[in-house]
Amino acid sequence: MLTSLPEPEVNLAAMLRVTDGRKSDHTADTYTECARDVLAGMGAERDRGFQIMRSSTLIAACAAFEYVVKATFVKQAMDDAESAASLLANIPRIKIRLDAADVLGAKETELWYTVADEIFLQLERDEQHKSMHRRVRRFLIECTPLAADHRAALGAAIDAYDGHAFDESFLTRNSLVHNGRRVSRDLSRLTGRPMGHPVEFDNGQLDRMLAPMRSVVGQLYGPL
Repeated sequence: MLTSLPEPEVNLAAMLRVTDGRKSDHTADTYTECARDVLAGMGAERDRGFQIMRSSTLIAACAAFEYVVKATFVKQAMDDAESAASLLANIPRIKIRLDAADVLGAKETELWYTVADEIFLQLERDEQHKSMHRRVRRFLIECTPLAADHRAALGAAIDAYDGHAFDESFLTRNSLVHNGRRVSRDLSRLTGRPMGHPVEFDNGQLDRMLAPMRSVVGQLYGPL
């Protein structure tokens, strides 16, 4: 929007100066130079198809989604701690072990987040649930004390998307963060993209990646 304004350099320089405050001792030329650098960066991002913006959006969305999933567990566990503890005690292969140092002095919210993190780690180690869509499905439906109709709605929301479509966003995120922005072995196996090639987003691809997360979050917060 800024680049479409008349005299964008002047407008941006003025905005930067206002942000710095009236007491700033920088000269007008300093702000003009900063504005030129920002506009050059914006132009470069536009020319490369907004790859950095799309990457940053996906990374943030994946982190927010995982937090929302865990926050749902924490909320339900705090509302009914006895049911949550009983539920977890009867789930095969889920064993919660907390050292005293993990819980002494911790608030109840922090304790349940620690439990949620531990469950997620154990599900990740389980080969059957290593993929994100399986992990999220089991975490919410088997490990979180939700009403039966709520679990059914969540299961339907997750199952409405092919597992590959759900997992692609997280494997892409991992490639961006942990593999130098290049296609990892797991992402290559899932999508057929050549391993080691730069991760790039086509038009509309980011929306497709975010769609499963939007659907699940909609079901999470509708009945809550």
